Amino acid sequence: MKTSMQELLDYIKNVHAWTLLPEQLAKTIEENYLPKSKREIRNAFNDGEQNVWSRNRDGHIFEYEGGEDYFNKTYKN
Repeated sequence: MKTSMQELLDYIKNVHAWTLLPEQLAKTIEENYLPKSKREIRNAFNDGEQNVWSRNRDGHIFEYEGGEDYFNKTYKN
């Protein structure tokens, strides 16, 4: 799974961004990438909250050891 920013970079590299008007690029970002980014932020918050619940329930064992660990487990295969 890629983050919305990684997908946006792929899009810009593959579309030849120099041919896009700034308005077109802004509209594409607003319609396609901002909603996914919002979901990613919401999911990160919820996963962090779940991590705390799991720690309390499982005797101080965290599912994620920190932000880097969360990112790697969520976005890297």
